[in-house]
Amino acid sequence: MADKPAVGFVGIGRMGLAKAKHVMGAGYSVTGFDISGDAMSAAGDAGVATVSSAAETAKASDIIIVIVPSDEDVMTACEGTDGVFAGAKPGSIVVLCSSLKPETIQAMADSAPKGMDVLDCPSTRGTDAVDAGNLALLVGGDADVLARARPVLETFSEVIHHVGPLGAGQVAKTVNNILLWCNMRTSMEVLRMAKDLGLDPEAMRQAMFDCSGDSWALRRLPKIQPSWPVKDMKNAMALADRAGTDIPMTALMADLAETLTQQAVNDLLNGER
Repeated sequence: MADKPAVGFVGIGRMGLAKAKHVMGAGYSVTGFDISGDAMSAAGDAGVATVSSAAETAKASDIIIVIVPSDEDVMTACEGTDGVFAGAKPGSIVVLCSSLKPETIQAMADSAPKGMDVLDCPSTRGTDAVDAGNLALLVGGDADVLARARPVLETFSEVIHHVGPLGAGQVAKTVNNILLWCNMRTSMEVLRMAKDLGLDPEAMRQAMFDCSGDSWALRRLPKIQPSWPVKDMKNAMALADRAGTDIPMTALMADLAETLTQQAVNDLLNGER
């Protein structure tokens, strides 16, 4: 359809490229940029029109999806000399999909050019979900702006929750991350106990699927591939400090975040008793 908005991706790595493929599959034109040459090559091979900067991506796009690792990376991608804001068109929407601090979202909204809208849109469920196009999105921002972006976001998601104003998406993602990492760590601990008692931890894990202790993290334990637990828990503690909320169990998890590795899980489930 001729009236489909042009879509841009700033950050076309593992998650960004998977999302871009779904967007292209729905008939949208996609332009993209990444600082990684390998990511640019893979995106070009997949059909993304690659350009030389985030600014060039913004110039070519009505909806710009930014998915880069950190708050600092987002600020550079948006506010840099060759960043999104330097090339933004009036009426365009910047969708911030990274896991960020709420204040970073607000800072980007404050510095965005007049006439450009910002949405706060982190995702959950991980790499299998992005490949299948059934992510869960947690969106903060104006409802009318979300309505304009929704058809594009629906190409790679199963459910979209509008949880409040700008920054609310990041609060919701932090709530999810606390639950995820605490569940993962607890799952590892109880399965270690079962193993130390001479039982098969994998058989115990599967038995729990039919019990009240079941959880997404327990079911996905062999393939979660935790990437950012340390960063996520640091953000969680900063958010709790800002709110003045005492979260002692989460604080303990923050101290243990470095223990959440896929190798530790593999050793637990597959290693010798």
